[in-house]
Amino acid sequence: GWVWYVGTTFLGLASTTALIMGLAFIGPSASIDMSLLAQLRVTNKTRFTIVVEGVLGNVVAAVLVLLLIPFALNPGATTDTSLWTPYLIQVGGAVLVAYLAGRAWVLLVSGDRPRRFVFMSSVALAVVLYAVGEGFFGGNGGIAAFVFGLVLGHHHALSSQKSVPEGASSSRGLQEFHTELVFLLRTFFFLYLGLRVQLDGITFAAICGALAFTAVFYGSRWPSSAVLSRAWTLPARDRRILRGTVARGMTDTVL
Repeated sequence: GWVWYVGTTFLGLASTTALIMGLAFIGPSASIDMSLLAQLRVTNKTRFTIVVEGVLGNVVAAVLVLLLIPFALNPGATTDTSLWTPYLIQVGGAVLVAYLAGRAWVLLVSGDRPRRFVFMSSVALAVVLYAVGEGFFGGNGGIAAFVFGLVLGHHHALSSQKSVPEGASSSRGLQEFHTELVFLLRTFFFLYLGLRVQLDGITFAAICGALAFTAVFYGSRWPSSAVLSRAWTLPARDRRILRGTVARGMTDTVL
């Protein structure tokens, strides 16, 4: 709410644009928080709070921003209720198809016998569902991929409790693959971002807006941090860490 207020009042942004920006910045970066938590001595309650906040914040931000973008492109859609129904039907269709595909994939890959290349096959199927959502359901590919991943995560389709035989893809190999893939994506993303940003476009108003948003991020954490600190009797270090967890990462920039 404060991001919307600062954007509309001080930066002159449109109401819908400021609302999307506020939703994109709804939570701190999960990847940054979890990498820092590994080096900090905090209580389990503080660690749990920061991790859950980062993960759920990114998920909620992605879903809400994807839902609002069509209405930002067509401002009249926010007041014309007749335009909401077709869009909600398209969203529901994308969710239903992704859910059914996820359940079918869980039944196919589940079982005691370990299967090789399940992770990469799941990624390929997610790309197909993204294309279906974009092409047949009004550009809702992101929501379709998200629902598919949600179903797989809920049923632990990509994890195995049994030992993996030699030669099969193991969890360690999956982690290494994930690390390399994230490094590749981050490298090219920030390269692209650097090519897009022009120094002459960095105005004094933009710098003031960035500082104002940073102040909003920091100030908005004080009430919730105070409530958690009092309820859980957290030490002073944990209180400072909760208040200072305002890092925004690549997810916010993409949104």
